[in-house]
Amino acid sequence: MLLWIHSVTHPSPVSRRRKLEAQTRLFEWLSPHAPDKIPKGYAKGLTWDLRELFDNLNRTYFEGQLQAVVRWSPQLGGLSTHRKIQKDQVSHHILTISRAYDAPGVPQVAVEGVLFHEMCHIAYPPKAGQGSRRHVHHKAFREAERRYAGFAAWREWEAKHLHRELRILRKGLRLGQK
Repeated sequence: MLLWIHSVTHPSPVSRRRKLEAQTRLFEWLSPHAPDKIPKGYAKGLTWDLRELFDNLNRTYFEGQLQAVVRWSPQLGGLSTHRKIQKDQVSHHILTISRAYDAPGVPQVAVEGVLFHEMCHIAYPPKAGQGSRRHVHHKAFREAERRYAGFAAWREWEAKHLHRELRILRKGLRLGQK
C-alpha cells in the first residue's frame, strides 16, 4: 500500500509501472477475502460521489451485476480508465474517472455518461481481432453505450465544455504550484 501511495504522491517516469505493480500485489493479497473487502477507492469527490452514481447506473442498466472500485483520478485533468486485475479466477475492476468531471459546473448527465462508458467496458469486454489487435469499442459495446438515456446530452456537453474544463483545471494547478 505504501509503494502505491508513494508512486502517486511522487510521480516519476517509472511511477506508473510501480503503481500498477503495487495495485496488482494489493489485489492479490485481497483475492482470498470476500468481495466486500475490496477497497472502495476515493469515490467521494468535491462535487460528485461516484459510488452513489455507479450504484444507481448499475441497478438501472446492469441489474446490479457489476462490481468495481470507483475513484477519481489522482491527477487533475487525468484520463478516465477501466483496469481489470485478475488473480486466481477472481477479477477486480477499477474505474478511474477524470477529475475534470468533479466540478460544480459539470452536469450529472456528463459525470454519469463517462462513468457509464467505463462500466460498459466491464459488461462488454474487448474482443479479439486479427493478430494481436483487440477491439475495445466494438459494435456491441457502442450499441450498449447508446442505451444510456443521457447519451446525446453527455456527448454534446463534452464536445462543448470538456477541453475548457481541462484548461481551467491545469491553469489552476499551475497557479497553485507557484
